[in-house]
Amino acid sequence: MTKEMKKSLAQLLAMAVLAAGLVVFTRGVWLAWRPGGWMVAGLSIVLPALFWLYDDVRDSKGR
Repeated sequence: MTKEMKKSLAQLLAMAVLAAGLVVFTRGVWLAWRPGGWMVAGLSIVLPALFWLYDDVRDSKGR
C-alpha cells in the first residue's frame, strides 16, 4: 500500500467515525428527554475524529 493510499484510507476512516459521532449527537438533539448524555457521547466521538481528519489533511499538504 502506498503512502497516498494510506492517507486516503485514514481520511475515509476518520470521516466514517465523524459521521457516526454526528448521528449519536443528532440523536441526542432529537430526544426531548435527557439529551445531554447522547450529546456528550456524540461530541466525544466527533471531536477526536475531526482533529484526526484535520491532522491528515495538514500532513497531506506538507505543512
